[in-house]
Amino acid sequence: MSTQPKRARIQDEFSEQDETAEKKEKDGVSSLMEDFNIQDDEKQRTGQPDDSAPLDAAKGKERFLQRSQSRKEAKEKTKLTLNDTGETSNYMYKLGQKIAKFGKEKNSKQIKQQAKDMCALAEEYLKLTETSAEGWYFVKACCLFNAALRRYQKIQWDIKDQENTTGSQETYIKKRLQVIETEFLKKVPSNPKVSNMSTSESAIKFRSLINEVREYETNTINHIHENVMKIDLSGTADMSEDAEIQTIEESNIFYNTVTDKIKGFHNSVIEDCMKVLGVPQCRYAILGHGSLARKEATAWSDLEFSVLYDPTEKSPEHVEDIKAYFRVLAHYIHIKILNLAETLPYCL
Repeated sequence: MSTQPKRARIQDEFSEQDETAEKKEKDGVSSLMEDFNIQDDEKQRTGQPDDSAPLDAAKGKERFLQRSQSRKEAKEKTKLTLNDTGETSNYMYKLGQKIAKFGKEKNSKQIKQQAKDMCALAEEYLKLTETSAEGWYFVKACCLFNAALRRYQKIQWDIKDQENTTGSQETYIKKRLQVIETEFLKKVPSNPKVSNMSTSESAIKFRSLINEVREYETNTINHIHENVMKIDLSGTADMSEDAEIQTIEESNIFYNTVTDKIKGFHNSVIEDCMKVLGVPQCRYAILGHGSLARKEATAWSDLEFSVLYDPTEKSPEHVEDIKAYFRVLAHYIHIKILNLAETLPYCL
């Protein structure tokens, strides 16, 4: 078994692939040049007229070589540009492929391996936060750790963990989620913050709030189905006119109430974030979009929102500070929602 680190081996494999591709490209160019020469020699031997002057053929070869070189340079430039983002290291790319390769039907061994790879990729994103203030790295690490947490929990629910490692993995992930929030708040521009509530306590609080909304939804829908949407079996087997009117009225009440409860939930998340970050130094409005704006959202719907702020009488420097604040706030809200452990990563 090789003692070379796994990450280094993967990088070596990619380097070998690049060298092989480059050799094939060179061989292709040489082969094509030989074909040009063979065709020219054949025409001279048989006395066939040349379709183009020798000078044109030479120019054609030159243009071909130039295009090949341009493609190669463009490829190298693209590779450097992608690597500069910090998200396309060979190791991270390989982990992403492994995470995404399993379909929806996975056995316990595959689930555990996928969770392990998610944790490894999350750790890579956390490493990027050490040299970058980019908030998305924290968000992606948080998403991956929570997705891994749900998979370890699923293993516990489905089978008895023979290796007795699932519990320790859950503990490890919860500690890393706390690290994410702590380090994220340290990165707040020019004013590091600290939360008085632990990440686990916050997740429990908001999970309880959203479950209250879900309980209301379930009970109300069951009530409407069982007690309001009554079928008139004596005639057309349709609802009576009175039942239709009552169904519409109670459905309107239901959707209005659910919308208010969901807005209350999101307001609670935002208020908790602002207690830590401080309030913005301007007038502002946070707008809900999509199903929430249409009053069609449920407690399982995603959240789409935007922020409006008033830059009146603010200096350009102050406006930039306001923008930076709301970017941090948006990332912090995202992290809070992700810690409900209900978000599916993009790749799955």
